[in-house]
Amino acid sequence: MNWLRSVWLVADAVLTTACASSPPHYHTLVAAAGDAVPEASTRPYCVNVERVTVPAQVDRSELVVRRNDGEVAILDNELWIAPLADEVKSAVSTEIQRRLRAAEPNVLDPVLRTISLHIEVERFESAPARYSMIEVMWQLRAKKPNDEVILTCRSEVFERVGSGYVAMVRGHRRGIALVADEMADSMRRLAVDGAATCSVD
Repeated sequence: MNWLRSVWLVADAVLTTACASSPPHYHTLVAAAGDAVPEASTRPYCVNVERVTVPAQVDRSELVVRRNDGEVAILDNELWIAPLADEVKSAVSTEIQRRLRAAEPNVLDPVLRTISLHIEVERFESAPARYSMIEVMWQLRAKKPNDEVILTCRSEVFERVGSGYVAMVRGHRRGIALVADEMADSMRRLAVDGAATCSVD
């Protein structure tokens, strides 16, 4: 029986080594403070990003990626630091605030206290060493003294990425930043012109 015990000890050692060599890696969609756009004002705006929805296929803690052969893989050791919907919400909120703080506060203040955003992520695709893609339907609501403005737009961003999961996540960050550009642009036009329109490329 000693040989059997030895086999089990060796197997246990191999498994322990394998687990120790593959620690989990955590990723976030929220850009670091050093990646922020220049800010001319520190005044906060009360743009309310409401609950975000994401496709069920990617609504999990692990990163879900597309392989070259068309299969989809769930990466057990590559994880989001928070639920994906919360990651998108935090990233969009951060990017919008950065852009609006760089705008003229006296012009934007009255309207931007009343804006809310509903965000529905329709597609969120990740392909290592190929691309990161996000397609979003978003609705802007703004209360004016005697009226309410409702604007529904769609944004789609396709980013080519380098090898590695970090590069893939960075591609998603760039995509969210571009979506936030479109949202902030519509908010500025609403504040200046009194009418909201979707951003045109």
